[in-house]
Amino acid sequence: MEAFLTRQCSGISERISLSNNKIDNETEDTKMLIDWISEENTVRTAQYWNDFEKEKEKVFNISDGDFKKLEGNQHLGDIYNHLVEVSDDQDIVFKEKQVLSLAAGTCWLEGRFFKDKDIKRLMAIDFSKHRIHDLALLTMKHYKLAEKVDLVYGSILDLKIKDQSQDVVLLSQAFHHINEPIRLLSEIKRVLKPNGVVIIIGEHYYNFKIKIIHIAKHFAKYFLNYKKYRDIHSFIPSYQALFPPCYEKGDIHYSSLEYHHMFMGTGFEYKHFIDKTKTIQAFVLNLNEKN
Repeated sequence: MEAFLTRQCSGISERISLSNNKIDNETEDTKMLIDWISEENTVRTAQYWNDFEKEKEKVFNISDGDFKKLEGNQHLGDIYNHLVEVSDDQDIVFKEKQVLSLAAGTCWLEGRFFKDKDIKRLMAIDFSKHRIHDLALLTMKHYKLAEKVDLVYGSILDLKIKDQSQDVVLLSQAFHHINEPIRLLSEIKRVLKPNGVVIIIGEHYYNFKIKIIHIAKHFAKYFLNYKKYRDIHSFIPSYQALFPPCYEKGDIHYSSLEYHHMFMGTGFEYKHFIDKTKTIQAFVLNLNEKN
């Protein structure tokens, strides 16, 4: 284990397999599995992300070892390509770098992207135990990154990591799921090296046409007072009124102005990138030298 990690426990000695629910004794594979959460996961959205039945229906479920369906998914492919484009545009160097992936899930993007980047080490953290300890393990083995990875079941709002220890922090399809984004950004700022970089990829993006459609729907409901719409909505709609959050998933839709205030307000400078499909966006953050 690298010196930057402060353990709360010595690791784990057994795990439950997602595919057959059998308990396996500790092996070389499980030595990379770390628990930061020792009690019941009480995060509001934890039930959704730890629901085995719902997870089986998702493209991320590669318990059968079928990575072709994952790599062939159009939306996930767009995110991967956007990460390549953004990294190249910003000349981000990954060789021999310490990488931290937050809300990493099954690590599908990390495995595919970092497999040939010769990184120093990757720590991936998620609060869905079967994703990070079962599916992510399969992913890392598939992409031959297992020897360089620590898979942590834990909260990304409480990082058991030393200050200024990370070269790169990655959030893929993750930032808009965090119910305390300012707290998260403060934690990232704490663990990021002074010359480090934060990559936020796979955020929702709504083009002008989609915004106009939602604005039109808003005013139609407002003037018709559909289901007493005016009781809880103002004449000028907020961004959340146009694109309501999904509380089951913790899925929040932020406007460009909201991203700006969150990033700048926590001491980051940033660059904004919109994918060519006009459906996803990304941000690259660096610490503001004035802070």
